[in-house]
Amino acid sequence: MADEQIDRQPDYKLKPEPNFRDPDKGQNWSWDFVLVTSVRPEEFNTDNETQRRYTMLRIVRAMHRANLETCQFKSQDWKKIIIKIRASAKRLKEQADKVDYVLKLDEKEVKKRFLDGL
Repeated sequence: MADEQIDRQPDYKLKPEPNFRDPDKGQNWSWDFVLVTSVRPEEFNTDNETQRRYTMLRIVRAMHRANLETCQFKSQDWKKIIIKIRASAKRLKEQADKVDYVLKLDEKEVKKRFLDGL
């Protein structure tokens, strides 16, 4: 009887990331940032001009135009929208170069270039 009164959670299986690659082949194994926002009902209407102007669709499109990769999904209880964001290793390196950010050198790459005479 006790088992019948318990609301059982369905079993969920984690789906592998479709673009997963070996970390040695480029950045595609983690996410750099996450946005979480509440799900609004369809009839939601606001007097706030900023909320009307910057919709979730517009924000995600802006991220795509900035060459950021996103993955959106709803939370398990469907009350939140989660947006995972990442930048490619190339884009991160370009941004680091723009701001003169000091990065550690890749030991393998340094050895390879040293042996190649570059």
